[in-house]
Amino acid sequence: MKELGKGFKIGYLFILLGLVVTTESVENPVPLLMIGFVLLQLVYEKYLAHKGLLALQLLLLLYGVSIAPYMVLLFPLWVYDMVQLKQPWGLLIPMALGIYLEDLEGFWILLLLISTTAFASYGISTLLEKEQGLQGSFDEERRLRYQLEKQKRDLIRSNKQVQALTEAAERNRIAGEIHDNVGHEIAGVLMQLEVGEKLLEKDPALSKKSIIQAREKLANTLILLRNTVHNLRPKEKSGLQYLKEIIRDFEYGSIHFEHFGDFNRVSSLQYEVLGSNLKEALTNIQKYSRAENIIIKIEVMEKLVRMYIKDDGIGCKTLSFNRGMGLKGMKERVENLGGHLSVDGKDGFLVVTILPIEKTS
Repeated sequence: MKELGKGFKIGYLFILLGLVVTTESVENPVPLLMIGFVLLQLVYEKYLAHKGLLALQLLLLLYGVSIAPYMVLLFPLWVYDMVQLKQPWGLLIPMALGIYLEDLEGFWILLLLISTTAFASYGISTLLEKEQGLQGSFDEERRLRYQLEKQKRDLIRSNKQVQALTEAAERNRIAGEIHDNVGHEIAGVLMQLEVGEKLLEKDPALSKKSIIQAREKLANTLILLRNTVHNLRPKEKSGLQYLKEIIRDFEYGSIHFEHFGDFNRVSSLQYEVLGSNLKEALTNIQKYSRAENIIIKIEVMEKLVRMYIKDDGIGCKTLSFNRGMGLKGMKERVENLGGHLSVDGKDGFLVVTILPIEKTS
């Protein structure tokens, strides 16, 4: 758009310069004055758009008009630059000169030229401002797009890091559970077998009792080990179906299961945590609760997903996240995703898992 304005001015200048040079009655200084005006215009357009250059052009034009009145035809170009600078008072000077020269016909021609130039300048200036505004909007949109892409990459990277940390925490939990529970049970079995071996000749009855207790402990250890391996088994189903499979495979007590909300908003990583906590909670119910009925509710809300697990068993008077029943691992998994785990051992046992989810637009 700026090139259009330059082309308009240069074309107008060269037409006038050609008319003046080819006119025999032109006084000698006039071509020089016009060439000087052209040079000032070029400097103004290409190198230094300063008001001082417009002031020099005005002085040159006033001097030229005093020598040759038709030099007033160069004023439209000066008016063009004044309108571009939002200085419309520049229209008054050539108008006053046209009236002063007492050439009515020439005045109307001058008025037509100045009006046309002023409107052209205003139109080009308005279009240029719109073009700059659109360019600014485009640059801002591109900047925001790049920023969004960067945030997306950072989010993906962060999600992968969280997933790696969650997997590491789960491995540590499983290792700790095997060491604390399975290892402890096996050590107890070994001790009882050694006692039975020593009493085999001295007290066969006591030896037999010790061996029977060792066998029972070994059977419990096998169940514990099976449950631990089950928690490590990769899921064959996905999403809500994965959670339903866990509940269906549970063979202890009567389960009442309800689910609400849009489960498409729950991420695969969150399903992993919900599934692991569900397995852990059901395993604890089987091992400790003596419950007959279990209620499981999973609800996807606007900003969070909530899993409620309640049994009617014996409950637990003293609760600790540092030992026993895998509560520590459940809590760590949930907190790694920015969630919260709450438990209550009164009137049965209650476990509530809450994970934050992104709000849909």
